Amino acid sequence: MAMSIREAWLALDEDFHHRNHLCSEFAARCGVSDTAFLVLYTLRAYGEGQMQHRIAPLWHVAPQSVNSAVKHLLKLGYLRLEAASGGGRGKALFLTPEGLEFCRGRVDAFLRAEAEILEQLSAEELELYVALSRRLTQAMEAALRPCREEAKDEFAG
Repeated sequence: MAMSIREAWLALDEDFHHRNHLCSEFAARCGVSDTAFLVLYTLRAYGEGQMQHRIAPLWHVAPQSVNSAVKHLLKLGYLRLEAASGGGRGKALFLTPEGLEFCRGRVDAFLRAEAEILEQLSAEELELYVALSRRLTQAMEAALRPCREEAKDEFAG
């Protein structure tokens, strides 16, 4: 018997939240917050020199959460800030030697695990999974847009 739309959505939602929980649990076992882990993950996955203001929209987290995480990582001695190239007012994020050591032992293990997980899929399955995931996200954005506008108008007074 085929799944209903509701059953399929709930199954996808449960999987999504389970994966998020696994990531949160991993960050906690590393001794950092989810957002601090995302900052370090960003520097390892995308390269050092990332601008702090780019991280919040990349991972859909509050800018203040990223700011707090960066302050905490600075206090731990894992990050250093440098003036942005080109004279912009933002600060670029770089790992200190201590931060690099932390990442090599923890964040890099997470990146390797992600690669191992995705290597279990064929190239065709991987492309299909990414395409379907993006399609669902875009459809959700479009479907919720009227609700978001209605709620914004309702609470604007």
